[in-house]
Amino acid sequence: MKLFHTILLLYLVSLSKGVSVYIIGTSGSKTWLFQALGGNSTTVIGTRSDFDVHPCNGSFYWSNRDSNMIYRWSPSSADSTAVISLDLHQPTSVAVDWSGNNIYFTHRIGENGPSRIEVVSADGRSRRVIVAPLPYTNSADYMYLAFSVSTGRLYYTYNQQIFAVDADGQNPTEIYTSLCPTPVVTLALDPLAGTLYWTDCTTSTIRWMDTSNTSLRGNFSLPPTSSPVWIAALNNSFYWTQQVGGGGGYVYRVDQPRSGQTVTPVCVWNSSSITPSAVRVLVDGFICPQQGCAVRNGGCGSLCLTTPTGPSCTCPTGRVINNNNSCPLHPRNFILFSKNFVSRSEIRILSFDLGESPPFPEIDYLVPITVANANANYVSYDVVTNRVYWIEQGAQATPTIKRAYLDGTGLEVFINTSISDPRNLAVDPSSRNLYWVDTDFDAVMVASLNNPTLRTILLVTPDSQPPIGIDLDVTRGYLFWSVSGPTPRIQRSLMDGSNQVYLVGPGGLNVANPGYVASDSTMGQVYWVDETIGPPEVNDFFYVNGSVGQPSMPTKLGFSLLSSPDLILNQVLDMTVFGQSLYWSDASTGNLQRVSKTFSKNLLPQKQTIVDVHGSGNVCGLAAVSTALPIVQTGCNSNNGNCAQLCLPTGQVARPTCACSLHLTSGNGQCLAASNQVVLATGASIIVKQTLTTPTNELWTTTLTLNVPGATALAVNANLRRVYWIDKIQKSIYSANINATMATPTSLISCISEPSDLAMDWAGLNIFWTDAQRRVIEVARATDGSSRTVLAMLPRRPDRLALDPRRGFLYWTSLDDATPTIYQLPMDGSTTSTVFWTGNQAEGKPGSLLVAYRNTSATPDALYWVMNNNLTNRSMVYQLSLEGTSPTPGVILTLNNLTAAIAVLGDFLYYTFSSNLAVTRKSIVDPSVTNANDYDIDIVSSAVSDMQFVSYVLQPDVHKCSVNNGICTGAGSLCLSTGISSGTCLCSPRKAKYNNALTARRATQTYSCNDVSSFLLISTSSAIYYLPVFPSTIMGVSPSHIPPLHRPPLQRVGHYL
Repeated sequence: MKLFHTILLLYLVSLSKGVSVYIIGTSGSKTWLFQALGGNSTTVIGTRSDFDVHPCNGSFYWSNRDSNMIYRWSPSSADSTAVISLDLHQPTSVAVDWSGNNIYFTHRIGENGPSRIEVVSADGRSRRVIVAPLPYTNSADYMYLAFSVSTGRLYYTYNQQIFAVDADGQNPTEIYTSLCPTPVVTLALDPLAGTLYWTDCTTSTIRWMDTSNTSLRGNFSLPPTSSPVWIAALNNSFYWTQQVGGGGGYVYRVDQPRSGQTVTPVCVWNSSSITPSAVRVLVDGFICPQQGCAVRNGGCGSLCLTTPTGPSCTCPTGRVINNNNSCPLHPRNFILFSKNFVSRSEIRILSFDLGESPPFPEIDYLVPITVANANANYVSYDVVTNRVYWIEQGAQATPTIKRAYLDGTGLEVFINTSISDPRNLAVDPSSRNLYWVDTDFDAVMVASLNNPTLRTILLVTPDSQPPIGIDLDVTRGYLFWSVSGPTPRIQRSLMDGSNQVYLVGPGGLNVANPGYVASDSTMGQVYWVDETIGPPEVNDFFYVNGSVGQPSMPTKLGFSLLSSPDLILNQVLDMTVFGQSLYWSDASTGNLQRVSKTFSKNLLPQKQTIVDVHGSGNVCGLAAVSTALPIVQTGCNSNNGNCAQLCLPTGQVARPTCACSLHLTSGNGQCLAASNQVVLATGASIIVKQTLTTPTNELWTTTLTLNVPGATALAVNANLRRVYWIDKIQKSIYSANINATMATPTSLISCISEPSDLAMDWAGLNIFWTDAQRRVIEVARATDGSSRTVLAMLPRRPDRLALDPRRGFLYWTSLDDATPTIYQLPMDGSTTSTVFWTGNQAEGKPGSLLVAYRNTSATPDALYWVMNNNLTNRSMVYQLSLEGTSPTPGVILTLNNLTAAIAVLGDFLYYTFSSNLAVTRKSIVDPSVTNANDYDIDIVSSAVSDMQFVSYVLQPDVHKCSVNNGICTGAGSLCLSTGISSGTCLCSPRKAKYNNALTARRATQTYSCNDVSSFLLISTSSAIYYLPVFPSTIMGVSPSHIPPLHRPPLQRVGHYL
């Protein structure tokens, strides 16, 4: 490995006495490990390091305070290996226990947090806290360690003291306290003589102690000019390193030092270019005795520690040893939590396998899951698969739900579509589902743990007030959630979203500003935090009996300023219940805190800090886990409750609810296929056909025919199960239910001067169309045709139209272009059109235009169009990827006829000719090759002018605009996609858009469209604009005094004012 900092040198000197001296030293920018008498082996250590050597295998172990790692290197290997690369902060001293094959080390919690002493197996697999916490002081910045195999004790310095503990951390003893204000510096153990050496008051005075009899001690003096940097000892010989100003230094040795004397040292090494620091001494050719932990790891399944009474088996932090001396893979009872930093997150565990009564015998530790450049704001856990689920959010990242096994393997994206502003999540391990809230959707969502593509909107809050927190009581089949806003409340439903009731809220028990909720299934209660403002309480915890039909009166958990200001709660980021306590993450301190669930009138509960981050990071998401609890039988455990997709519990084992992904209709447990219908327009009728794919063919069977003369362009919405078409005779847009056997067309939009094409916005449930005569693109609600408005006024007559709600763009062509051109325009009409593609005049004019989304890795999200050449009677089909930064269009198919219509689904292109009564299917994975998947489908009795698939592949996401009109409130508003997780509002004529007030519960800006009572008309050479001046909400206010936030922008006048 290569480090480009102040580089240190590990230097080996062989001595004639059969002793080897190892030194860390600095030499310019080079770092070597070599033997002074001719060796040239090299390695890099890094700055500010301590090291020790394993005498049995010759491996070196050292700490690096810059990289926050502990490394291992052997002269027989070319590179060093990281033994510990996670969860270290400023590691300092290391000490080898060669008998147990373990490494002891010190490091700190946070920048100025307490220190820990831990032990790790030499292979880095098992790690345990031995001594903690040791509060931070400047003098305790560097601690020194020494381990004695003969006594089974670990010795360490801390400020002015030296302590000894057994190898497993038991029996701590203070063995020395300095009378000087300066701390003890350097520590060395002579493993053969059993003597411990150190310095404190003056560096020229060396103190010693017999480790087998700590009352036997003394000191000796070095020459007055001596100033040891590091010390070592072996076989009654004492060594130290000394530095020289300007670079270079010495290693000295004193043999058989006597107490009270001033010794005369012997120089064993010197250099004018290498500055030494740490030093270690070993006997050459040392043969480790095969006893204790060295024999079959002492019979231990994990860590074997060399204690005074012999080998002792123990487990990594957080786990309790089994009867056969093995260790479980994971703790059985713990709190899983996320710890967020500026640009990364950690997933950590606080184990309760030894109980939850303080002082805690276990310390929180890191799960090896990497969350880089984002925050893991909420967590949950699946006890069946030992998987962690978390919501990952960042300033530049799209919100994502990810998962990984507890050992860090299997890291993957679980959900990254149909998700906008997730706030909380909860796993139902019994029915294999994941629940979460999305404040942008005002909804609670649910997805299958076994197949994340199977997900749906479970429930939507009806008043555009977002749910905040959720939790589950799987035992009783309940879902709890909180809603904050004008009508705050705590609600409960069955886990299928049915039987919704108010536990606290409108018309009943009052709640002010509820935050997150936590279910206590043991007691049948639900807790929440009420974030009221003002004395005497800032935030308070309440609970209510959530397991009965009529809730009890909420009980406040009794926080009061009367006892101590420390009892004030700050903003709560998440909360959970475990055992006898309620746990929460505190936003102001970043700490994990708790309070007992039980209290009396005369004994107020005292909150406790359970995990102190010491100013480094913030505890955020929490999840209480007990793998010892049995899996609840919900009716979904076996065969998915006989459901085709989602099985949702109802509290009754015999009656779970079957649900379908997104908006697929469920009946008798069965769900409609993701793509099973195609709609065709023939100029005289609308035909709906059922599709059936066999191993050798694709069959289309007519299910519905509508006689509608003048039907041309089509659009469909798979969620609404409706087809839309332009009637050029009536100059209107109609729609019909495609599932009905006797559908009646409904007039949706009328009074269109010259309609030419239309397209469905599946994200916002809007319909777009072009009007060639008026040179405009218009938009209206697809459900009822309301909120109609002009999106864009164009410089030329528009013709074909296609939408990409996933990215927030529309594409259109013009009847007036001599050179074939495709234009791009944001779906909200916020800027003018730009040229997206320009072709060759000889290729003809653009025909069908459509956007299709990726179904396999072979077919990207892409824009497709047809170029018809009337002179050659030929046509070409183009594909242009919408993925990447600078895609290039390409011809994927050349046809010897004029193409009337095309459609794309998955890996196949479907097309029909103006003179043909068949639809042809062609693979677009490699369209140049003809294969068995290419064939004609005979389906119609007249020529097809347009065709559309009713497919969820073509509208794959649930957008924030899809639910409750997204971020828009009030009549006359349209929510338009500006990207997969963003949208904006467009107001219909005679209305003006206003910013609604932001709240802590909804980070996304929302808007309302209010009536305009007075306005100014402003004319220019090319357009007429109007400016609302007296909105009804601020009637009577002078225009010059309208607050800037509420002053509407100029709006271009369309056909409707």
